[in-house]
Amino acid sequence: MLKKGDIIIGEISITGFGSAFVTNENIVKGVFIHKSKTNRALHLDKVKVELTKSVGGKFEGIVVDIVERFKTDFVGTIKINKSNAFVIPDNKRMHVDIFIPMNKLNNATDGQKVVAKFTSWGEGKKNPNGEITKVLGSAGENDVEIHSILEEYNLPYKFTQKVINESELISEVITESEISKRLDMRDILTFTIDGETAKDLDDALSVQWVGGNIQVGVHIADVSYYVKQNTAIDDEAYKRGTSVYLVDRVVPMLPEKLSNNLCSLNPNTDKLVYSFIFTLDNNGNVINQKFNRGIINSNYRMTYTEVQHVIEGGDTYTAELKNAILSLHRYASKIRKNRNKKNSLQFRGTEVKFELDEKSRPIGVFFTEQKESNWLIEEFMVLTNRQVCEFVTKKDKPTLHRTHDTPDPTKLESLKTFVESMGYKLDISDDRNIKENLNKLLLEVKDSSEENIINNLVVRCMAKANYQTKNIGHYGLGVQHYMHTTSPIRRYPDLIFHRIISNTLGNEGYIG
Repeated sequence: MLKKGDIIIGEISITGFGSAFVTNENIVKGVFIHKSKTNRALHLDKVKVELTKSVGGKFEGIVVDIVERFKTDFVGTIKINKSNAFVIPDNKRMHVDIFIPMNKLNNATDGQKVVAKFTSWGEGKKNPNGEITKVLGSAGENDVEIHSILEEYNLPYKFTQKVINESELISEVITESEISKRLDMRDILTFTIDGETAKDLDDALSVQWVGGNIQVGVHIADVSYYVKQNTAIDDEAYKRGTSVYLVDRVVPMLPEKLSNNLCSLNPNTDKLVYSFIFTLDNNGNVINQKFNRGIINSNYRMTYTEVQHVIEGGDTYTAELKNAILSLHRYASKIRKNRNKKNSLQFRGTEVKFELDEKSRPIGVFFTEQKESNWLIEEFMVLTNRQVCEFVTKKDKPTLHRTHDTPDPTKLESLKTFVESMGYKLDISDDRNIKENLNKLLLEVKDSSEENIINNLVVRCMAKANYQTKNIGHYGLGVQHYMHTTSPIRRYPDLIFHRIISNTLGNEGYIG
């Protein structure tokens, strides 16, 4: 039991107002640190804290030592006058400016975006000292601002020559020997559905009818065939963890030859995949499934806009493609209805998009809303993640689950107080009914002026989803088995799971 005078070590999170909270594995809610008692700590540093008092079961403390700096390089705008210079950090959680001696400017001029390296912070000094290590350019210019983001978050927008050379040596030829080991789906109607500008096409859908039932194929790029363990490409993908999508560019997890070419399910080209094939009854329930390494040749590269046009009655495409899309839409709606019956949280929101000119510079902002074409893809991806995870788990194989814990009770109380101040009701008295009551609230605010803010506040009440070997289920989706397996080009956990699937399937596929 913690008490006044105890010393703890944890991570400090500094608010925009300068006060902070320190957490560790034992103190999830955090020890409050007044802004006058952070003792030169910076956001996310590892610090040593002395507990000074407890108020209502919540501790307050003072930072007594910096154990380890989280980072020492900061992006910001430099301000120079006759006798001194300061860098004003972009990150608002970096609550102090960095003093730059005049002989450490590295030719930076007033108003430029720069990278400043933290060098020291003397006791009793108001500001830390630093030096300019990189001049990014004039603040406000598109490329400069984008590169500021890349530098601030240490995003590696270039691959090493070793990684590039290794990727160039990967053969583009799919041998007959490899084809013979796979389920050949090249003659089945298959298509991708993605955004207009997407180049890393992870997934494709196929449709055929067998014995009066629809058979939906969810085909996911077989990145594990090309990216082997203990290679430079794999090591780099592991370090990056994910692709990062900025306004006008992508920082990819894999080199372009893989992400946009070999592994991307581009149309009219043979592609190696994992094929997860589900036979559905008339109510959208899985009555049979088949998992294999496969090979496909996508017939069409569709966009969400084009698919939505078909769903809304457009008649631009062939009868075969139109019927396939409408069938998928019909069954996705049934699957979604079944999932909602199991108390899946039903968020609905808008997404901010940027309009770019011919030079990929943002010239406008607009909002998009998820429609039936987005839900179509979402439902079949969620179905795949559920079914494959359950299959691997039942085989008693160690695996990596995508988990989502129950919401924070304190945040739920705050949400209840807020929505009731706006005239809505939220009953959180019984844990068994909280999700149902949250869905009632989300439905009640639908199409109201408060919808976006209440949607966002409900999201903030949720625990953060994470990856772990212990299966605690996925609260938001309302399912026990869930894993990310559908985006191996841009998420490393999916690549890990593909290797687990490969190990589980052995040399044969699975039919069940």
